[in-house]
Amino acid sequence: MVSRVIQFGENSAFGWPTTGIAFMAKPSDDRSVLAIAFEWSFTVMTISAGMVLPGLAGYWVDQKLGTHVVFLLMGLALGCGLAAVSLVRIANRKSQPKSGEKGDQESVRRDGHVG
Repeated sequence: MVSRVIQFGENSAFGWPTTGIAFMAKPSDDRSVLAIAFEWSFTVMTISAGMVLPGLAGYWVDQKLGTHVVFLLMGLALGCGLAAVSLVRIANRKSQPKSGEKGDQESVRRDGHVG
């Protein structure tokens, strides 16, 4: 079901010459806004902790072994890699239609034809 139709013309928001119609699918999430906000805040905090904790562990190892920043940099690199993997997984999960639901988003060509 299409909730809103946006028409793009010569005077788009950024001044770009665009034509056609974009269909925005209605969100199929039946949860409250607060529940969705809590889910996203938990996700952001989890990814942030996954980035910072390996760096802190690397700093602790550097302090124990007397090295300068070797393990700190390795921990931060590991944390950034883990965060990137988590973000890709979230993006893939959010972009796939839920089971039992056919894709609401229709492809729209530049000339406005749906197909």
